[in-house]
Amino acid sequence: MIERMVDWTARPVRYENKRFRPFYRQFAAVPWRDVRRELLPPALPAILYGEDAEVLLGYGYVHPTEGPSLQFLASGKTYGRIFTFSETVREWSFSLPIRKISGVGCIPIPDEDGVLAQAYEAGLELLQPCFADEKLEAFRRNVALDPLRHEFYFDAFQVLFQKSGLEDEYVWVRGEVVQIDPGGGETWKCTILVEPQQDFDLHAGDTIHVLPWWSMRDGLCLYCCELDFAEY
Repeated sequence: MIERMVDWTARPVRYENKRFRPFYRQFAAVPWRDVRRELLPPALPAILYGEDAEVLLGYGYVHPTEGPSLQFLASGKTYGRIFTFSETVREWSFSLPIRKISGVGCIPIPDEDGVLAQAYEAGLELLQPCFADEKLEAFRRNVALDPLRHEFYFDAFQVLFQKSGLEDEYVWVRGEVVQIDPGGGETWKCTILVEPQQDFDLHAGDTIHVLPWWSMRDGLCLYCCELDFAEY
């Protein structure tokens, strides 16, 4: 068995409250009895009852069609702050969109020494096609973007479109690459994901450049460089 100890201050986190950040590329213990039965593989409850298991060990990743998800790799038990898990990926390993268990309290499981990652390497290897390349990962790792992200599509975030004579409009985009200019300034190359509701002369599928701007009052603000926001 693999033993992990969580900090005494650790509290359950729920996707409905914290969104995906605490789960992304992290392990988490999920009390399986709190998961709706129809979401589990049909034979799994009997197996878990037989093992007297209390939790499922999940790993957070972004599924290409389902969005933020957990890949469940093993079962486990709890003894106060100590969790024990089976040493290898179980044959019933399965994935679940985390929005379907948004109200379930999950405990983040630390793995600074990489023991869990090594033990479940075979299961995590199956997720490799879902992992982002270096350019996209820069956006996924950007915590400041979280308030602007789509609830179910982790790679989509909102950019403010401003143009004289039109109302301000937030438009969904996907980050492609972070560009650093010679002076050290930063712009983001992004793709528009949905058609703007107003005529900005920009359309879904177009590439734009986005200026990230930090405000003490509003936090991170994103502006489309192709438009005349500088006049405001």
